[in-house]
Amino acid sequence: EQPRSVVVADVAERGLTVAQLNSFGSFLRRLCVAGVLRSPNGESRLLWEQLRTKEAAARVIAPIIAHLNKETEDAVGECSWMELVADGPQTPLCFVSHSWEEPCRDLLAAIGHLVASRGLGPSAVFWVC
Repeated sequence: EQPRSVVVADVAERGLTVAQLNSFGSFLRRLCVAGVLRSPNGESRLLWEQLRTKEAAARVIAPIIAHLNKETEDAVGECSWMELVADGPQTPLCFVSHSWEEPCRDLLAAIGHLVASRGLGPSAVFWVC
């Protein structure tokens, strides 16, 4: 059984919709509130307001993909988050660059401002790197 929703060979079609980005943000917020995401020394929980994109990648995305690799005979390998949540290729409207030190909340807020200023909806697709 394939653990991904879809395999998208062309990296240029691995964009995420606004709805998918917002859903991921909600998931991260819930993990923070529940105390699941901890500081590197494990002494304190990570707060949503401070959770950096590099921490979300290292503590959420990478472990989920690693777990899927263990659970399936066909290694997931270099799959992206998009391939876990999308139904097919998603061609992005634009590229969004960010700092790995930036809080996830700020990145999602910036995308939200862009969406609002351009009158885009939840199906607008962005390629976030």
